[in-house]
Amino acid sequence: MPNTKAELCVTIVSILIEVLNLGEQFGIYFAQKAEEMDEMKERQFFFIILSIGAITLLKSLCRNERTKIGISFLIEIGELLSYLLILERTLAVIIISSTFFGLQFVCYSITFYLVKTDDKTPTLEHRLKGFLRHLLFYSILNCSPLLTLFLNSESRFRQTLYEVSAIIGIFLSSMIYEIPMEARSVMNTWINRMRVQIETEQASLTPLDFREFMKNTAFT
Repeated sequence: MPNTKAELCVTIVSILIEVLNLGEQFGIYFAQKAEEMDEMKERQFFFIILSIGAITLLKSLCRNERTKIGISFLIEIGELLSYLLILERTLAVIIISSTFFGLQFVCYSITFYLVKTDDKTPTLEHRLKGFLRHLLFYSILNCSPLLTLFLNSESRFRQTLYEVSAIIGIFLSSMIYEIPMEARSVMNTWINRMRVQIETEQASLTPLDFREFMKNTAFT
């Protein structure tokens, strides 16, 4: 498979992984709502996704792409165990968490096989500063959802719409370092594809131009 196609495939699968991750969180949340769990279990769910989001930022410290994928998969294992061991192990929670984990395992296997290591990674000092900056930004963004967890369940800030928006906010804030990387990866993939296409067209046109030149020379 050409590099451009492999890079595009890795980008698409990586985005699919994030979509599956968000879908899993929504599934677990609504499964708990359907079972009418107590307030403590609802708080524990949000504590889990807040912790997972913070741990995800550790990937920005790694240089090797395959190491990042390995850490991501370990985080998914931790998330699965958290759902099964901390929350109520209802049938819905078991089915949702296991299904999404299986789909993500397949996606991680594909990206691990196709991804290319990047030699142009920042220095450790630069990565550490970036991690601390992202962690501070993540903490500031999620102060409000964290504080609202301690409000009474009758509060308007504990309604379903607000809690759904909090899940989306936590999810997006955990990806603050990955979104620019994914956008840059897509851009580089299309640039490489256009370069290859131009070089191919130039290579195919050169013999024709030479034959045309020889034909014109023969007539003159």
